[in-house]
Amino acid sequence: MKKTFGKVVAAMGILGLIASLLGCSDKVEIETKGESSGTEAAVDGYDSGLRGSDGAGDSAAVNTSGVTCFYYSYAGSVGGDSYSYRAEKGEEGVVFTYETQTYGEMSCGVPEDMLKQLNDIYLDMNLARWDGFDKSNTDVLDGDGFYMSCSFEDGGEMSASGSNAYPEGYSEFCDRIDGIFESYVDELMQQAGQGKIDEGVQGSLNFIMANFKQQGASGDDEYNFYITDSESHENNFNVTIKSRSGEFIEEGSYRYYCSLPDEAVNFETIQELIEKYDVIQWYGWDKTADNYDDCEWFQIDFGFDDGSIDACGTEHPENYDEFRSEFLKTMIGMIKNAEENYGLKQYE
Repeated sequence: MKKTFGKVVAAMGILGLIASLLGCSDKVEIETKGESSGTEAAVDGYDSGLRGSDGAGDSAAVNTSGVTCFYYSYAGSVGGDSYSYRAEKGEEGVVFTYETQTYGEMSCGVPEDMLKQLNDIYLDMNLARWDGFDKSNTDVLDGDGFYMSCSFEDGGEMSASGSNAYPEGYSEFCDRIDGIFESYVDELMQQAGQGKIDEGVQGSLNFIMANFKQQGASGDDEYNFYITDSESHENNFNVTIKSRSGEFIEEGSYRYYCSLPDEAVNFETIQELIEKYDVIQWYGWDKTADNYDDCEWFQIDFGFDDGSIDACGTEHPENYDEFRSEFLKTMIGMIKNAEENYGLKQYE
């Protein structure tokens, strides 16, 4: 299960995000960074920045009544993912809910055995030790955070949270719950992505972000385009090109950062290419080729009046080569036309 394609999350707001995403229990209070009390680590007089509580530890009482609700949320670093898992027993059976920034909440029914598997993890790893774990590392300005909680058949509850600080066994815990949820996450993501594809995008193209970076055996060329309409950004034309092959533009390095009038930008032509090659089918594409070191990496984000198309990876979707070729020819033609008719000059 890949978790490489997500939206930007401010790391300084991790604990606030976790607190707002409280799981099965609503009785847990998350302390803000720098205000928590409890164990503080120091080595040879150096304060490591860790603050907060290690939780109940080995003295914790294990709840054997059975898990009825499990919740886990992850807040990624700047530019990383944020998502959450919830498995909860209800009147009609167990429901699994996966929430992401891109699609929001997605749910499906799952076998009751899922809660048994989660309860086995709770018992096998003695997660009762984690109850009350609430630590942060103030030395880290970027990073990630988590929150987890369990509710039990007898009404009992436990929870743990951290920001760049994790209880013992945390990595194994993540591997095990990912293994339980992986197939359901993949199915929900495919359904959500297909829904977006079927829905399509509405209106006119007004934002172009496209990056093509060759690496290894694929070559040395690099193209980066960040273009908006003139109302959205003062310097709406931001382009860098490193041409080593001379395939689309003469060999050399090019840098443009300026304002161009909308009539100088080929939004309509690019939209026609998007429709011609059915690029909407790329929506949510995020795949890594086996020989990724020798493959061109790409990332696109095309914004419309209502909706967008984004995709990335070193494995390429259908019609990639044809679209890439026509897209780059169009963009180079636009640059040359702007140089001739709109006074476009390289940024110094």
